[in-house]
Amino acid sequence: MNNKALKKSKRFAFTLVEVTLAIGIVAVAIVPVFGLIPTALNTFHKAIDASVSTQIAQRLINDAQQTDFLTLTGGATGRFARTPELRYFDDQGNELTGTDTTGAIYQTRVVVAPNTQTTGSGSGNQNLATVMVQIANNPRNAMLQPDGTTLLWPRANTAGIPVVTYSAIVANNQ
Repeated sequence: MNNKALKKSKRFAFTLVEVTLAIGIVAVAIVPVFGLIPTALNTFHKAIDASVSTQIAQRLINDAQQTDFLTLTGGATGRFARTPELRYFDDQGNELTGTDTTGAIYQTRVVVAPNTQTTGSGSGNQNLATVMVQIANNPRNAMLQPDGTTLLWPRANTAGIPVVTYSAIVANNQ
């Protein structure tokens, strides 16, 4: 009887060769999945960056829309309303105030162009202004040089910092 029980238990066990083959098949299937992890993380970081940049741009454009039109344009009739100021934001999109910008990830620049020309009109409209918001993912606070003509940071800059530009038209409703 002991002999019969021993033979029966051997029938249901896996051999070392079967276990080794199973581990090999699983390894061949899992290794490519692990190879996709860096690509997935890179895509995830780009998506987070795009989301935070969009939130910052919406905030700055909303600020411009809520500002009195004459204050926004500075009463300027030239190409640009005023010298753009730099603003800094952390990785969550919260604005950093004061002089300490050590935690800044995003650097922004707002350029206001009064007298926006609409399609089909020959001259600019004094009741419209274009607000251009630029956001640079610049965690090291590298110096970005704006173009002298447009006052905007070039998209392909010498520092290799990605710059995204958003724009909106703001109307004088008074």
